[in-house]
Amino acid sequence: MEKYVDSTSSDGRADFEDAALLNTNYIKQESQRRRNYVYVTLANLFLFTLSMLSLICAVMSQKDTSSYSTAKLMDQFGIFCPSTTQPLSNPY
Repeated sequence: MEKYVDSTSSDGRADFEDAALLNTNYIKQESQRRRNYVYVTLANLFLFTLSMLSLICAVMSQKDTSSYSTAKLMDQFGIFCPSTTQPLSNPY
């Protein structure tokens, strides 16, 4: 059986050099793609921060009436607060 030898790559170095070199256009496209990913990531982080701040503001601006309703119930049934001798009353 004969051994096949390619005439263009007889020295063994030509195939390695062609495969190792990247196209400069590909390198430019890849760097542009990475830069665009960074911009998209920063935009997403900005939107996430805005949404979290708006959520926190919405939660903090809610009027908490749970303690006031508890005070109303205690007044209705004549239950006294253990820390004072006066019945609890609604401050509003």
